[in-house]
Amino acid sequence: ADPDHRNAACELGQPLLQLLAVIVGERVEVKMDAMAGLGSVPAPTHQAKEFLAYETECRNVLKPLLAGLLDMAEAAGWNRRTAASALMFLAAQQVSATSEVSAGSG
Repeated sequence: ADPDHRNAACELGQPLLQLLAVIVGERVEVKMDAMAGLGSVPAPTHQAKEFLAYETECRNVLKPLLAGLLDMAEAAGWNRRTAASALMFLAAQQVSATSEVSAGSG
């Protein structure tokens, strides 16, 4: 084998890997930009013991974030109702998992 041709595959592979890194990096950046577009979650101004005000405030804060997430899912081709149902399921799963951890530590 010619020593000058041994690294031909490596030399070709390197630019392909760099291109792949750029493509993957752009996809990650697009996803991060989309998530950043949802906004941030401000801290509550009511204390948890003020249950109705606290819960109402939480709903008002999360409502536009949820609408943004559903818009993103719909834009990606998901049915809005299916996405909302999946979010309800995932939320219940999160609460259940948190309850199990709390019960197990007590």
